Amino acid sequence: MPSRPLRVEESQQVLLAGLAALPTSTDPAEATARGLAHEAALALGEVTGVGRGPASDAARPLLSLTHEIEEGRVAASPGLRLALEQAMAALDPPGPSMVPPLIQEYRWGADGAYVRTHLMGDWDSYREARVKLLDSSGLRLSNRDPMAEFSEALVRVLYKGSVARSRMQRSWDVLSALNRRIHVEYLANPVGSWVNNHLVLPSSEVDDCALVIFIDLMPESVLVFPAAGLGPIGALLETRRPQQEMSLELTQRNYSLIRSDPGRFALLGVDVWLRIATGEWSLARSDGALAPWPRVGIGPPPTERD
Repeated sequence: MPSRPLRVEESQQVLLAGLAALPTSTDPAEATARGLAHEAALALGEVTGVGRGPASDAARPLLSLTHEIEEGRVAASPGLRLALEQAMAALDPPGPSMVPPLIQEYRWGADGAYVRTHLMGDWDSYREARVKLLDSSGLRLSNRDPMAEFSEALVRVLYKGSVARSRMQRSWDVLSALNRRIHVEYLANPVGSWVNNHLVLPSSEVDDCALVIFIDLMPESVLVFPAAGLGPIGALLETRRPQQEMSLELTQRNYSLIRSDPGRFALLGVDVWLRIATGEWSLARSDGALAPWPRVGIGPPPTERD
């Protein structure tokens, strides 16, 4: 089926009329955008003829400007956006004919180019990094959340333990060198105000609950709470919740209190691991000092997971 020709003349008329109808603006950014739109309208007149290019080339400035505005690189008022949208609609009105590839790309608005050049490109970079991370953790075939996999691998190394054989196991995830059953989870938040809290709710089949804290996707600390000692910890944090002996809610306030005085919580059996500037991990002692831990890689787990 042949491609339908672009209606550049109709698009030019619509765009010029839309620009003429816009109210006066003293905003420099809007003036710049309107100037680009006027140039795009003039380019629409440069269609086939003596010394002129094809319609697709004539339409390219309009398409590029629309894309730049949608991505936020060019500021434009709602009125200017509407004029450009109407010009785009006139350029390639809906119909049964095949849409030329150039317009097919921009029919998504900016989304088509965004998905292709940014979203998929970023995904490829993420995929490579994810595969590398899982390789270093000995979990190349895993399709679980990589932050969860990383958290379990990190806790395994810190406690010189082994991971559970079954990834479907609902209780503990890591068995420490002292045969303590550790349930591992993570909590991720941005820099600044937190958007996520976490409820520590141990089952009867675990001895400790480890929570790896990510700030801006960077692992910052590991908090390991004794399952049988949550009541005194909650009291020290001055929390007020039902069944405080059985659960503990970690909020940004509570986390800040633990980070500011880890020694007090160490006395209650809380292991506070901190990632220091060198990238090494240190365990806070009851006297408040940090016991350095050798920096080690997260190698293949001692027990292979199913």
